[in-house]
Amino acid sequence: MDITNEQIYKKLLTIEKLLAKEKQDEDKIIEEEKKIKDLVLEKENKKFTDVIEWKTYVWENCSHRKHDMVSDTRIGFFCDITKGHCDFLNCPENIEK
Repeated sequence: MDITNEQIYKKLLTIEKLLAKEKQDEDKIIEEEKKIKDLVLEKENKKFTDVIEWKTYVWENCSHRKHDMVSDTRIGFFCDITKGHCDFLNCPENIEK
């Protein structure tokens, strides 16, 4: 049974269409995840909903932030309040009072 170039071409077109659909679906999922994250942040009364703003106004000046050498090339930042890693979503200094 010989496979013709036309059959290969049709199969490649089918694969390209499937990949394009997968990419669209992936983009939709990413967009929905962002919407959900934004809604969660909004509901939690966060001072800053943008991680860059939080880093500038809270994290860089936080007196509860302590650093520790995790390895020779990595530094870990820990929170004295939560007793865990510094984290944008769980930062106690990022909650509206």
